[in-house]
Amino acid sequence: SAITEPEIFLLDEPLSNLDAAFRAFMRTELKHLQHEFQQTMVYVTHDQIEAMSLADRIAVMDMGLLQQYGTPNEVYNKPCNTFVANFMGSPSMNLLPCRLTNGDGDPALNFGDAGTSTIEDGELMRRCKLARNADVVFGMRPEDIEIQPREVGRPGLDMEVTFVEPIGPRTVVHLSAGGHNIKVAKDKQYPIEIGAKVKAAFPKGRCHIFDAESGDAIGLE
Repeated sequence: SAITEPEIFLLDEPLSNLDAAFRAFMRTELKHLQHEFQQTMVYVTHDQIEAMSLADRIAVMDMGLLQQYGTPNEVYNKPCNTFVANFMGSPSMNLLPCRLTNGDGDPALNFGDAGTSTIEDGELMRRCKLARNADVVFGMRPEDIEIQPREVGRPGLDMEVTFVEPIGPRTVVHLSAGGHNIKVAKDKQYPIEIGAKVKAAFPKGRCHIFDAESGDAIGLE
């Protein structure tokens, strides 16, 4: 028998077989329908863009286990572990293994052959002090990294441009140093040449720090 007035709709990857343009159109239509009928929908997808654009709340699953539950902004801006950080976003968050060194002064991040970066972010400094002299994973979204001349005295790493991807409304710049590779997303066309020597600067309030062994965010509130 059919249920004519269900309280919950379960949608299991309903758009997976559509082409990209029609899939984008149907995302909008589904969102309109949900708001019009005020109906609860549980939507299963492997596409993080669908999840971010459709959901009021996102449950991120890995191997059958719930990793994080929250609004799209919470999941994107405050990932609880490296799995969520890597899964949400395109390009995904840059995740760099490093050594957190505190000593007797302020904490710093040692990236091995890529160099050491000081920390000026008060909130990040608080979280780093919870993991004194430990192996950690430093994370930053591609759109949050600033490309500046090396002479600028900002926390960050001296790196070299290895590849430039012009993708219509934005440009993705690939940087490398000491075995570490990161991506930086810039709005519109970004004039930069392969081989350029630059500083990848880390702005305050946009950095993430994770435990190297467990992958869990350190000191996340």
